Amino acid sequence: MKINNTRLFVSAITTLLLLACPLSSIAENAKNAALKDRNSYEFYSTHTCDVKCQQHIQSMLDTYRIQHQTLATQMSIGLSDHSIMNFNSGTLTDPKVDPQAKNIANDSLLKLNSITKTFTAAMIFQLESEGKLSTNDTVGKWFSNEYPEWKNITIDQLVHMTSGIYEYGVNEKFTDEVDKDWSHIWPSEDLINFAYYDDGHNNPHPWCTTSSCPIQPGHGWVYNNTNYVLLTRIIEKASGQTYKKNLDDRIIKNPAIGFDKNTIIYDPDNAASNPDKLKNMVHVYYQSRDLTSFPISIERGAGGIIANTENLVKWFQALFNGKVLSPKAFDKMKNIVCEDDEGVGSCASIDSQGHIIRYQPGDPMPNDMLTNNGYSSGFFTAIYPNLTNGDFIWQSNGGDQVGYVSSAVYFKDAKIVIGLMENNPDHALDAENFIFDIKKYLMQQG
Repeated sequence: MKINNTRLFVSAITTLLLLACPLSSIAENAKNAALKDRNSYEFYSTHTCDVKCQQHIQSMLDTYRIQHQTLATQMSIGLSDHSIMNFNSGTLTDPKVDPQAKNIANDSLLKLNSITKTFTAAMIFQLESEGKLSTNDTVGKWFSNEYPEWKNITIDQLVHMTSGIYEYGVNEKFTDEVDKDWSHIWPSEDLINFAYYDDGHNNPHPWCTTSSCPIQPGHGWVYNNTNYVLLTRIIEKASGQTYKKNLDDRIIKNPAIGFDKNTIIYDPDNAASNPDKLKNMVHVYYQSRDLTSFPISIERGAGGIIANTENLVKWFQALFNGKVLSPKAFDKMKNIVCEDDEGVGSCASIDSQGHIIRYQPGDPMPNDMLTNNGYSSGFFTAIYPNLTNGDFIWQSNGGDQVGYVSSAVYFKDAKIVIGLMENNPDHALDAENFIFDIKKYLMQQG
């Protein structure tokens, strides 16, 4: 079985929406919305979801899971008053395989996958605030002669996916090695080497040189995990501590965030060999084979966190309410670039007058106006007028890391966070649409 290192392309949905709703129409909606005080809407300050509302959402979740033949789906909703509602549907294990299969609960765990990148980016900006690094620093500064072909790539380019370096997960020599031994622990250095060298070792000819990379650094946009594994190592070098120690001390144990420490785990060096780490994991299967213990060390700070959706929602609430970074640092974390790597011309922003501004892949985009197809720090930004009542969203997705899908959306105007995780990657885009359906329903209440 090969690793399927994919991401959920927000641009795919966006393109469809732009076909159905031209930018001129979006611009008119944006212009009208900008003339109002969006935070004065009665819904945002008074809305609650009563028992009947919660029962209806549970029914929606059950129907969604059954229709998509998903083993388990978990969802949490954070309202504007910071309260959180949790919903679960399905079982931890497959009843066909395990007759004693238990229903999933609030403490059931799934893999966050690429949403982990938002944690990694936040720690980069914390360290910058502390003067321990600068996002203008280069790979050459932190790694000396370790990756000479990448020496001029900056931390900022790694954060924004504009570095142009290769994705180690598409190197078949790497996937073959992973398939041979699931118990093997993959250090960050080994993962990066499979992006830098064809054979993953000391081949003197880098697989991706400055002339053969997909894009030149800073001149385009290509999503890959290698960027964030490099950031994992930079966090360790800048702090003098492991990534896990940084994550624990800076985020997981931060009382202002309020995580349940039993339901958020980063332990790639031990998780695969420690059954206690997996006892509440939602299992995932491929042709009846249980893949739950597939090595999470292959993603590190690019996708290695295990959690539940309640903690996922708490994370978004903490980020967007100033509990993780200073306003200045968080503004910098939200600096976005055009992520149109398919060349469909969907990167655009709309100012308060409804004027449309278009961008090329990798171009900086403003984060103080409605922005379509932007990317930064593990987030995508988009305008979904038909699906979100014109709200502007910050979205983070975790693609298929051997069967798990995660998605979290912060609706900026409604100040609602919805997190959803499941173990059926075949319906990732349907999961996003379902989140929008839930938001629509909430907007109709009260």
